[in-house]
Amino acid sequence: MSQFNIYARKLDTAFKEARSEYNTAFRALQEAQQASRDANAWKPGDSAEEKQVRTTRAALKLHDAEATSRPRAARSAPSWNRQCAPPILQTPTQSTITPLS
Repeated sequence: MSQFNIYARKLDTAFKEARSEYNTAFRALQEAQQASRDANAWKPGDSAEEKQVRTTRAALKLHDAEATSRPRAARSAPSWNRQCAPPILQTPTQSTITPLS
């Protein structure tokens, strides 16, 4: 098995994990958006207090879903670079940089 085949498999695995995380967060965000729309709809027999409680809970759930979906997207790309890029393509760290003398 060639060296690049190993990196391709690692990249595939990392991509599938990131896609799964993203899909889970996206589904939760869509459900929260739908719950928010449903909470804002007028229902017969609702009092103002009941509607306010329902809308506030839905807004909180939507805020939480938005807050958890953003970091997942930002976290994906750097982890792919760390796990899957061949050593030649990885960015050097401070310990590998030699000062010019």
